[in-house]
Parts: sequence; structure tokens; C-alpha cells
Amino acid sequence: MEHSCYNCDMKNELQNLSKKLKKTADLLLGKTGLIELLEKYGSVYKMGSYQLDLMVDGDIDIYVIDKQFSKERAIKCLNDLIFKNSFRGYLFYDFVRRRKKGFPKGYYIGLKTRHSSKKWKIDIWFMKTMDSISSGFMKKVISELNDERRNKILELKKIVKDEKIDLPSFVIYNAVIEGAVDNMKKLIKFAIKEGHRVSR
Repeated sequence: MEHSCYNCDMKNELQNLSKKLKKTADLLLGKTGLIELLEKYGSVYKMGSYQLDLMVDGDIDIYVIDKQFSKERAIKCLNDLIFKNSFRGYLFYDFVRRRKKGFPKGYYIGLKTRHSSKKWKIDIWFMKTMDSISSGFMKKVISELNDERRNKILELKKIVKDEKIDLPSFVIYNAVIEGAVDNMKKLIKFAIKEGHRVSR
């Protein structure tokens, strides 16, 4: 009985953490006016753990679908962000010319800052059309999430974060939904089998 109560407390704690982080994310986005700025360049979609309500850290994924998609427009947006000066750090990568497994074909802008005494990272992807693989994967996760899987994903994501294991969230989603993974040992085994390098 005590073990069961402990598990209930942990589940509630992780669910509350996710809700709190999403509210804080909304405050950060509102304070910086980021969504309004990005909307000048295309249709904006908040993706990843924010969309799924599976947040365990200050991390937001945003897709910008730009019909006038070009490297010049992505760089212009980056310059707008730098001049607006709402964030502490700015990154840019060209994943159109330099493709990387598991990443969309597009231009990446990374933003870093502190908000509510916490480090935050925002990943922005500029693309001409919605990445079909990412979009399809998100739809699949949403359709197959239930309370048990949601709690297990939150638990594993928290362990991965706390132990500083370099493992993308989508691997954890896949492991729980496709592989019925329910502990870290199985997660590491699943990730390696799927061709992901696991580093600490």
C-alpha cells in the first residue's frame, strides 16, 4: 500500500510539474512577444512536449511554416530576434544543406534565456511545408497516449534529465508506445537497438 501511494505521489508530482512548466512557457512566450514576431514569417505551431503536455524541463519546440521559405528570411528573423534582445543566447544551423538524422529539413534558430529562475531553451524550425515525419509522429503519439503511458513517459524523461543522459524525447515516446518500455534499463536497450548513441 505504501509503495502504491508513493507511485501516486510521484505521478501527481510529475503531472503538476508539466502543467506548471507549460504555464511558465506561456508567460515567457507572452513576455517576449516571440509568437507575434514569428507570425510575420509564416504559420506558427508549438510542438513537442509543450503540445503533448509532457514537459519536464524548460524546453519549447516551435515550427514556422513559411511559403516564402529561404535562408535569407530565416536569417532576417534571427536578426530581428537579436535586435529585439529578449533572449540571452542565439544559435543558427542550416539543416537544408547539412542534413542530420532525426531532424527536419529546414533552418534552425535556437534561443536561450532565464525565466522564473530557470534556464529555458527554445528550438525554432523554419520550413517550407510541415515536416510529414514529425507531424505524423506527433499525431500517432497523441492518438496512442493514455494515462499510464503519459505517466511512464514523464517518469523516464525526468530520469534522463536528472542523470544528464543525451537522449531525444521522441526516442522515449517511441520506446513507451511502440516498445512497451517501462524502466531505464529497457529504455537504454531500446535506444541502442534503434541506432541512437546514448551518452551521459
